[in-house]
Amino acid sequence: PYVEVRAIVPLIGKLLISETMFRKFAKARDTRIPQSLGGYTPSSADCMLRGTMPTSAGAPMHFITIPEEQKLEFSDLLLLADEQMDMVERYLHRGTMFALCDPNVKAICVVTRESEGVFEIKNLATRPEAQRRGYGRSLVHHIVNYCKDLKGTTLLVGTGESPSTLGFYEKCGFVRSHRVKNFFVDNYDHAIIEDGKQLVDMVYLKMLL
Repeated sequence: PYVEVRAIVPLIGKLLISETMFRKFAKARDTRIPQSLGGYTPSSADCMLRGTMPTSAGAPMHFITIPEEQKLEFSDLLLLADEQMDMVERYLHRGTMFALCDPNVKAICVVTRESEGVFEIKNLATRPEAQRRGYGRSLVHHIVNYCKDLKGTTLLVGTGESPSTLGFYEKCGFVRSHRVKNFFVDNYDHAIIEDGKQLVDMVYLKMLL
């Protein structure tokens, strides 16, 4: 018995040291954030801390939260959905920004809390080469769950009167709510064209959570 205890004690010590080293490593890795526009591929340690693994053949896509100091690194994507930067900055720094990775960033979304229980999608964009592959809808689904976890009751989104964009949100489960007259004319310094048509009013859609 004495020999067995002496053999086991060093092993326990090694396990304790390994766990301590892993915790320190995990804490350090958890602060890693995207370093380039869309080129960030989370490592195994990064994704393990978030409950998933980097995407490979057959592996699931995953979501990350973009830290405040890194949001502007995704300006190229933000401007796909809202093409005037001063308008983006009206909500960017008060909202939470998510990215969908597969394995690098394919789509981003900014969501804000507008009032008690009411959230709003302010910006949702998918890289052009990754569109029509379900990334946008998956990101909306993630936002819905995020808002529910925060006791949200209503999720809003405002967009131009573009058939393709309105159709996308309606397929995601939103219904038309109201409109803000002349929003794009009054707030942008140039004409906003989508689907070959100048946008004038902002059309709001909502989803009850």
